[in-house]
Amino acid sequence: MNKLSQYFLLILSLTVSVLTTGCAEQSNSPSAEPVVLSLPFTSEQQIKSLHGKRVIFHQPLTVIDSYNLHRFGELTLASERQYVPTNLYLPGSAEAQELQQRNQLNRIQLLDLNEQEYPAEIIYPGEGLRADNTLRVGDQVIAVTGILQVEEEGITLQPLSQPEFIRANPRLPTPELKDGDLRIASLNVLNLFNGDGQGGEFPTPRGADKAEEYQRQLDKLVASVTAMDADIIGLMELENDGFDKFSAIAQLTQALNQAAGENRYAFVDAGGPLGDDVIAVGLLYRPQVISAISAPMINSDTIFDRPPLAQVFQHKGSGEVFTVVVNHFKSKGSCHKAEGQDKDQGDGQGCFNAKRETQANRLIEWLDTEPVLKASGNQLVIGDLNAYAKEDPVRAFISEGYKDLVGTFSGKKAYSYVYRGQSGYIDHALANPQMFARVVDASVWHINADEPRALDYNTENKTPEQVQALYAPDSYRGSDHDPVLISIKFD
Repeated sequence: MNKLSQYFLLILSLTVSVLTTGCAEQSNSPSAEPVVLSLPFTSEQQIKSLHGKRVIFHQPLTVIDSYNLHRFGELTLASERQYVPTNLYLPGSAEAQELQQRNQLNRIQLLDLNEQEYPAEIIYPGEGLRADNTLRVGDQVIAVTGILQVEEEGITLQPLSQPEFIRANPRLPTPELKDGDLRIASLNVLNLFNGDGQGGEFPTPRGADKAEEYQRQLDKLVASVTAMDADIIGLMELENDGFDKFSAIAQLTQALNQAAGENRYAFVDAGGPLGDDVIAVGLLYRPQVISAISAPMINSDTIFDRPPLAQVFQHKGSGEVFTVVVNHFKSKGSCHKAEGQDKDQGDGQGCFNAKRETQANRLIEWLDTEPVLKASGNQLVIGDLNAYAKEDPVRAFISEGYKDLVGTFSGKKAYSYVYRGQSGYIDHALANPQMFARVVDASVWHINADEPRALDYNTENKTPEQVQALYAPDSYRGSDHDPVLISIKFD
């Protein structure tokens, strides 16, 4: 008998004791017939009527969030993957509002009945969570039975038997894109900070707290970027510490080249820190395949907290010239600082939407009027726009003729990020008409957003055994965003 089975036998015996000593209705005892349920619930009234009842779900339930798996042993389950309403529908539309309501009626929190924070054993999935035994969003759970409770923070289920987990969303290798002449990637690296670049000055404002964590983070990112095998990589959330040999981007480039056994990548050197934020964007490229033929161009418009970085390249094989601009728009966080139209308007786009829309319009204008960028003809906008597919900032590009490559090639239910149990894509690739004619494929590689954050590089709140067992220097959970890959073919 494995540890998880032993655990649930103990929990069942404790529950029998509690339920038969008057702490719950006798009709809810394990000997009583459970209420057969399926998600979604029909109404809030139905949910309230089930409080304290023993229930069973015969349908397979889908894991939609594992954010609190490490801290509290909790999983969020639903009948299927849930999507951010504004990833599918216009903000404020009846369809978006209805989907949000359906999502709320279609979820429960599966508990582990351990009240300890950061338990020494993370019991889900069966045999326990490890780097080689992951539990991904999209995986399924069957034979779910337990006591349903309606709490202020949501609907919880205290299990009475061991759930069975099914790997319905297995890890997949790098997407097989249609053959092209050039592969471009975009990845938010989740605060890659390297201290002073010499092993000291940790902790930093963000990212790793110590050199050991930084090395673990770096090893995961090297594995991810190497596997993508891209000729250009746009990066977000790099430490904004310039471009000397001790900078975060220089050390990432060095580590990639060491792993490749050759000088495969170079970075675009913009001369110094980009703006005043602690994080910045960056560009890597493969000099054997392309040449950087312009000076790096930075949009210094004060609307941008993190200035966009543009570079004109020339593909050596075809001679084609094109521009790539990497971006990281204002986030949906720090809403208490929002004023006027930047406040959350209640339409599903969150706070600072007006600023993000202005950023989009200023970027479009820059690409259309800056002589060097305009002359290149082929233009590709990549990066974390902090806006879902149907939100105003993305629609600003669409209205000016840009094509949404993720949506075009991966469909409306594409995603690169999971937040509070809802999936969607805020990581974008947008091509102007001339560039779109050369795009043959695009995809999102699901190596991060679906994975439990317990598998990342961090060592805090983990036992010495967990520090080892939950980590591997592989591509998975090196960030919280999935990379976007684009294949380009020049005539």
